[in-house]
Amino acid sequence: MSFYKAGNPYLSREGGWRKSNVIMSFIQKRFRGSGYSDVPVQIREEMVPLNELLHLMAIRKEDVIADLGAGAGYYTFIFAKFASKVYSIDGIETNAKLIGARGIANVFPVTADLCSQIPVKDFTYAFFSNSLHDMECWRELIGKLHDMLPEGGRLAVLDFKPDTPFGPPHSRISADQLDQVAFSAGFSKKGTADFRYHYLSLFSKGFNF
Repeated sequence: MSFYKAGNPYLSREGGWRKSNVIMSFIQKRFRGSGYSDVPVQIREEMVPLNELLHLMAIRKEDVIADLGAGAGYYTFIFAKFASKVYSIDGIETNAKLIGARGIANVFPVTADLCSQIPVKDFTYAFFSNSLHDMECWRELIGKLHDMLPEGGRLAVLDFKPDTPFGPPHSRISADQLDQVAFSAGFSKKGTADFRYHYLSLFSKGFNF
């Protein structure tokens, strides 16, 4: 079961953080009131500088990106400026409708529970942003992605550091844990970055990029 399905007690990616005492207690005051799936640009820039992220990801014009757990599509629309096609995949149908309403020709919104299926096949680059840790099947999912990606295909995971003082409290994946699972699946590590609250891990299937 995907963490992003409707009814989750912690958050709603269609409506932002649920403003309960349980949730608000672990979100820093300056971030409160910011929608989880559409955090204001200045806050995103403070947490993960976009230019640095794009430089590290090295997106190519021919790439087909699967933005997995895409929420309201912040990164989807950015990647669409550089890649040939972007699948914006999330478990909330409302997000797909909002993304589709933007009418971007090379953006394809998809509603799916990734623990049940990966509904697209022609992607060359898989990307998670603050979403992998919320998927109960994340270990199996990494293996499936390796099987589905073409030779030279890439995986990028942007996620909370274990000691980040905000974000969903129920689970965290450390960079070391991710490495172990990715290596077991057959991925090679190609890069990493350390941000204030997040880490970025880059992997490839087969030859270097």
